Amino acid sequence: MSQIELEKGYVASRVYQDKSMGELVNQIIVNTAVQSPLLVDNSDLMYNATKTILGKTLSGFLVKKTVGRVFTGGSTFEDVLVPTKAYNQRGIPVFLDYVAEATAEHIPTEEEMDYFTECFCKSAEIAAQHKGNGISIKFTALVDYNTLKKTNAVQQQFLDFFDDAVNHNAEAKEASLEALFNAMKKKNPNLEKQAFLDYIKQIFRRDVNDITADQKISRFDWRLNTHIFNISPEMGHVSPLVQSFAKLDDRDMKEMKRFTERLDKIFSTSRKLNVEVLCDAEQTYVQAMIDSITEQFGFKYNNDTPIVINTVQNYLKASKSRVLFEVEKCEKLKQPFALKMVRGAYMVEENRLAKEAGRPSPILESLQQTHNNYDSNLEYLMNKLDKKSQIYVCSHNEQSILKTIDMIESKGISRSNGGVKFAQLMGLGEHLTIYLHTMGFNVYKYIAFGPTDIMMPFLIRRAQESRQMLAGSRLQGKLLKKELKSRFLNK
Repeated sequence: MSQIELEKGYVASRVYQDKSMGELVNQIIVNTAVQSPLLVDNSDLMYNATKTILGKTLSGFLVKKTVGRVFTGGSTFEDVLVPTKAYNQRGIPVFLDYVAEATAEHIPTEEEMDYFTECFCKSAEIAAQHKGNGISIKFTALVDYNTLKKTNAVQQQFLDFFDDAVNHNAEAKEASLEALFNAMKKKNPNLEKQAFLDYIKQIFRRDVNDITADQKISRFDWRLNTHIFNISPEMGHVSPLVQSFAKLDDRDMKEMKRFTERLDKIFSTSRKLNVEVLCDAEQTYVQAMIDSITEQFGFKYNNDTPIVINTVQNYLKASKSRVLFEVEKCEKLKQPFALKMVRGAYMVEENRLAKEAGRPSPILESLQQTHNNYDSNLEYLMNKLDKKSQIYVCSHNEQSILKTIDMIESKGISRSNGGVKFAQLMGLGEHLTIYLHTMGFNVYKYIAFGPTDIMMPFLIRRAQESRQMLAGSRLQGKLLKKELKSRFLNK
């Protein structure tokens, strides 16, 4: 399919014909505003100034009636029912994203984390009212941020022990027990041989009595079984060897235990309701731990159909190996795979932190490399699709969507139930969503909602980090104005 055919389809389907005149004018104004780099860069200052001048209540009301009407489903569960029902009546399922997360400015309290857990469960109950709806969650809303960063550092260290053992040879498929022990002992000189052997016996179920060079562990098995915090208490949450590195105190252990209990409540609720849960990706300084916990819950809940769905950020240099691992893991476990594919939302922060630390950035060098990587990883996953596997193409990039459509058609994958699902954020890519739906593709709308004082900082950060996504709003603006013009001409 060509770009010209796509744009003709937008015009023919009149994607904004269901909007009222007021909604249309408001969206044109907001759409024009988000195309201004000056406004986007200073939107946080403008929002804070508005709160100072008008007060929290009045400024919240204005935001809700303008920007909020375009990009969010409102501030309450009652509010979000309106766009949810509107999309569902058109045959478009949604993902409900109750916006709750930790930030540098605010780490949720235990009471807030418990409240957010209930909000995610209630979102699942609302989603279950229409077949196909799902929810999205952020792990940082459910755990102490500092504890997550602390455990992430240890999780990443244990993953890296394999690379240390093979002298960072990316082609190496196996590492000897001797090399792994030496890599660990280099970081922890007090490590005892017996502690290492006990760890190998427990985690890898190997009957070993000595450390030798001829006994090997594969890269895949090391990656599959390296989880420094086990979600199952029967196994013991943290092994003695891990604790010798991690030095987790009673507070850390309590935080991680409550974190996994909160997640288990969300996932078990969603499993009973048959509601998929998209687990958002975050910054690399917490992502290894997020992946570890998500994978373990995937082992528990994804045996027949995927409920727990992890996210791959394709602007990361490591994303290719991550995709390869996910497919191999599911093949070995005889589980369907399910991945949400995004480009990534923390580029500015990741590059800044890497520069400050004097290390290479984890982000690919150019936007074009990210586009190429995204398309390449999508094609690999499509070649591995089976009847129960799922790929969520979460993109506002028309070229990627065109390529994905071409791949779906050329590979003979069913548009409606072939396992490839598109998704766009509410307020962005509306033309893509409606057009894909009219063409018979499986497409979702991602509806963010929640209290305005939490929602606005979230939207501002996403806008400032995702300029390429906002660039797509130019075509959206043209289509909005065409709709407005057609109404005046038809009067």
